[in-house]
Amino acid sequence: MNAVLDDRVRRAHLGKFDCTIIGNISQPIEWPVNIDSKMVQVLPNYILHSALGIIGRGTVAVKAKSMAGVSRDLALKIYWPEEERPDEAKTISQAIAKRADPDIYNHLPTVYATQDFACRTGAVREALQVQNEAGSQSRVLRVTVFTFLVPITSLSKHEFIRAWLDCVRCECYKTWLMCI
Repeated sequence: MNAVLDDRVRRAHLGKFDCTIIGNISQPIEWPVNIDSKMVQVLPNYILHSALGIIGRGTVAVKAKSMAGVSRDLALKIYWPEEERPDEAKTISQAIAKRADPDIYNHLPTVYATQDFACRTGAVREALQVQNEAGSQSRVLRVTVFTFLVPITSLSKHEFIRAWLDCVRCECYKTWLMCI
């Protein structure tokens, strides 16, 4: 939970949250979030992916929209990558800038905004003076906002086959690069 992403967290910790509610608590239909100095309206009722668990990156992706007049839908990804892991947004931006292979860069989303928050899982280990297990690294809370890519299942039959072949060619090319 992060007070910057959800104001309800801040209100709950400051005692200004209504604790007299009995029954189900309704989730907001949307709420504004400032990511990398860009205002984004999060649409939590449109969950695209959720992999919450006790281990892993705890990735959640939801639909979003820009509050600055960008007409395309956006996808907001909240996750906890290891601090040493290369930033996905930078990798995508570099691949698009290089334009090395149209089979790859034409199918990458545009990064609209990205931000790392000061929350780290290593802070608890440090406070308790617990050593990291071998290979275990501290994780950081990262939010990345991408342009929403149209699912290939929404395409016509001919467009679907073309998109599917592009996916196969891209994956084969990536696998071939790993082998050499």
